Amino acid sequence: MKKFSFYILLIVVIILALAGCSKEKTEKIALLDIDALLQNSERAQQLQTELLNIGQRLEAEYLKKEAELSPEEGQEELDLISQEYLDHKQRLENNLNEELNQAIREVVEEEGISIVLYRESVYYGGEDITDKVSEKLDENFKEKGESNNG
Repeated sequence: MKKFSFYILLIVVIILALAGCSKEKTEKIALLDIDALLQNSERAQQLQTELLNIGQRLEAEYLKKEAELSPEEGQEELDLISQEYLDHKQRLENNLNEELNQAIREVVEEEGISIVLYRESVYYGGEDITDKVSEKLDENFKEKGESNNG
């Protein structure tokens, strides 16, 4: 009977030891709310304002020329301006995506995160890193601006 109890105890100890080891391998999952990040980040707001200003400038240029143009020329000019706006928009979005990916990578490394998911696709769980990424994005931009000015 004592041998049987010893084996049971040994099995329990092994199971507990293995359970302890498996906790070390647990993935740290984080969530990112892109909509909130775009609303709260100074850098994202700055790029949105820049795009709005470009759109307003292009619209003003078109309205100046519109009265002097035939309908066909007006449509051609509108197409050119629309394309120019889309080019600027694409450039700004690419810049933001690069900066955002850099900020996410830095937060992931600092926090020891294994997986980042979009908050919109997760029902429950995970640590929300939206504010940390937003702060890192703004911090990186300010540092970059200071190094470009200095």
